[in-house]
Amino acid sequence: MAPLAASVVATLAATVAVGVGVALARAERERRFSRTRLAAERQFALLPGELPADGLRRIALGQLDLAIELLGGANGAPPDEKAVHETRKALKRLRALIGLLERELGAEAFARESQALRDTGRRLAGARDAEVMVSTLEGLLARHPRKLGQRSSLVKLRKRLVAEREAATARTLGDAALRAPVLEELWAIRGRVAAW
Repeated sequence: MAPLAASVVATLAATVAVGVGVALARAERERRFSRTRLAAERQFALLPGELPADGLRRIALGQLDLAIELLGGANGAPPDEKAVHETRKALKRLRALIGLLERELGAEAFARESQALRDTGRRLAGARDAEVMVSTLEGLLARHPRKLGQRSSLVKLRKRLVAEREAATARTLGDAALRAPVLEELWAIRGRVAAW
């Protein structure tokens, strides 16, 4: 009887292990499919066989979703400078798309959306501009370390620019309450775009 019980236990354990393996494989396949689907939804181009009206709405919604996600609207984490840069790029792509749709949207809707996107991008500009200044100075220092690296005035300038960058980032992005108006505006624009 003991060998039979051991055999049954081993068979059950193997069945459970196979079931867990299958479940993990399905979850991985679903994760990959979701990632592929998300990439297709956010692609800044019409998909094969896609109607232009549907595709342009999908593209606009994808850019808005990307901007919202990058600013921490999905998980609440504060964005970094790279996320701000990518968000501003998404907003610029969206403004270009809306510019192409000016006749279809009408003058009033076009002006409203263009202004809203411009204002939203400007709210993020301080953090990005401060990052660009630090990066530019660091690039110069790296290219000319002997000529520039030891100058105390440049070392002081770098410290001041880093402090300004940190302050601008904190002002713009560090606090969820400070990001809230930007995210609210993006969600409002998204609602209007979904109704196109």
